[in-house]
Amino acid sequence: MNVARCPLCLEPDAAMVRIDRRGRPYLKCRWCESRCFLGNPSGLTTVLLAQPALARIVAEGGGSRALQQRAEQAFAATTSAATARSA
Repeated sequence: MNVARCPLCLEPDAAMVRIDRRGRPYLKCRWCESRCFLGNPSGLTTVLLAQPALARIVAEGGGSRALQQRAEQAFAATTSAATARSA
């Protein structure tokens, strides 16, 4: 079982590589509990090769928790703006 940085929440060493019943690889994050299915093994290779770039983005952004807070703030602003428009 390989462990990688989750491509969704960017938490380090949280995404476990698993294989489903049909033999397709997917990532299951222990932190955000998301599942990311990959179409084929080459998709898994791409995710694993992207790990250094993801680590650089997290380091520049102040950590995965800081990035998550910024994403939640942006989502809340988008949701409140959409609600104000529909009212």
